[in-house]
Amino acid sequence: MSTPEIRELESKLRAARKAEHKRKYGPKRVGRGSRDRDKALKAARGYSDRSTFVRHDGSEVLKGEDWRKRKQELRERSGGRCEHLCDEGYRHLINMQDINYDPLGQIRCAKAATIPAHIIPRHPKRDDRLSNLKHYCFEHDRLTEKQSWRRTRFGEKRAERVAQGE
Repeated sequence: MSTPEIRELESKLRAARKAEHKRKYGPKRVGRGSRDRDKALKAARGYSDRSTFVRHDGSEVLKGEDWRKRKQELRERSGGRCEHLCDEGYRHLINMQDINYDPLGQIRCAKAATIPAHIIPRHPKRDDRLSNLKHYCFEHDRLTEKQSWRRTRFGEKRAERVAQGE
């Protein structure tokens, strides 16, 4: 037998084994959690990244370019300032140049916001909707972080140095 004939027989054998496996075990699963994804809602919201998905309950998991756009929306909403609202009772502890009043008259941190933080933690079910995000400075992100095990993300060490005035 020549090499092309052997290759042809091997490919037929592989195809037969694959068909037998499919017959025996059923079709291959598309992916973990794929039954919970709403492709029509993803298209309606205009998301383009392959990895981005929207669940049937409306929660979003954004990746790549879609996540970058969401962070830009968050920056525009916050005006580039930290969205942490301070208590009136702690006013004497706050450096007066680091506070501003938001439109509702609450004291708001005036430092530059660097970290998009999830109000409801990312685990176990991540939700990247704008209503679940706050834009915090480094200090307030650390103060409000619910997950004490969190590792520093890429770029946060630089944000820490900027926040400390280095």
